[in-house]
Amino acid sequence: MGYGGPPRRRTPIWLGAVAAAVVGLAGFGITVATIVASQPHHGSGPPPTVVGTGNTPPTPSPPPTDDPRFARPGDCVAITSPPARIVPCGTPDGYLVLERIDGTADFDRCAAVPGSNAAVRYEDGVLCLRR
Repeated sequence: MGYGGPPRRRTPIWLGAVAAAVVGLAGFGITVATIVASQPHHGSGPPPTVVGTGNTPPTPSPPPTDDPRFARPGDCVAITSPPARIVPCGTPDGYLVLERIDGTADFDRCAAVPGSNAAVRYEDGVLCLRR
């Protein structure tokens, strides 16, 4: 006596679990791709507008003080009394900055700078100067 027909083949349970995982991962990937695509991208779109007159680039601001830490080659400094200070070039007690050497307190490093005949130390370096 039979029980209603031929025996059914059973699909292994691990195959069903793998199929569910694949479908779930695909759905997750589509969700992530949709969210990422809807976010604004940095760097896309037109470049930012610079406010000013015409198309001239903005000019850099002058140093905030006359502190020699801000002196660069081509600037002038006065060393008549400590501390040294940045002054307009042409000032009677002004020296022209030829080179700025950061990270040293060694005045002798200025001996290798052509035209240098004076030096002044500032917070974290030496300015090589010409009178």
